[in-house]
Amino acid sequence: MRPQGDPGSFEVIASLEDDLMARYGTWWRDVARWAAGVGGRVPSWLAHRAVRRAQRGAEKLHARMRADLLQTDQHLDTTLAFSGRQE
Repeated sequence: MRPQGDPGSFEVIASLEDDLMARYGTWWRDVARWAAGVGGRVPSWLAHRAVRRAQRGAEKLHARMRADLLQTDQHLDTTLAFSGRQE
C-alpha cells in the first residue's frame, strides 16, 4: 500500500477557532481572518506567527501563575512554621 500525497510533503491544518487562539490570540486571529479573505486560506507565515504568539501568551500566563503559587507557598511556609524554618 502506497501512502497518499507527494513523497516528502505534508500539510498542516489548523483552526482559528481553536481554544488556544480564542483565549490568547484574538488579535492575531482577526488579522489571519482578514488575510484569508474569501479564499479561506491563511498564508503559512501568518498562521505560524499567530499560533506562536498565542502559545507564548499562554506560556507567560502559566509561568506567572506558577511564580505566584510558589510565592504563596513560601509565604505560608514561613507563616505557619511553629519552630522556625524547616530544614
